[in-house]
Amino acid sequence: MRVMPDSFDDATKNHVEWSAVEEGFRLLERDIGKLQVDDRVCVSSCSLSTHPASTAIR
Repeated sequence: MRVMPDSFDDATKNHVEWSAVEEGFRLLERDIGKLQVDDRVCVSSCSLSTHPASTAIR
């Protein structure tokens, strides 16, 4: 016996998947913001000669 797929279940699954994607991007944006703040603090409090990025360029 064949049963037609329940479109409500598909819509719910799709919503849950997109919610997970949105949450992942929200967390990514939060982490990038933390890195940007950390970088600004380090650049303003560290001399350029001791900053890891400046030693990698040399």
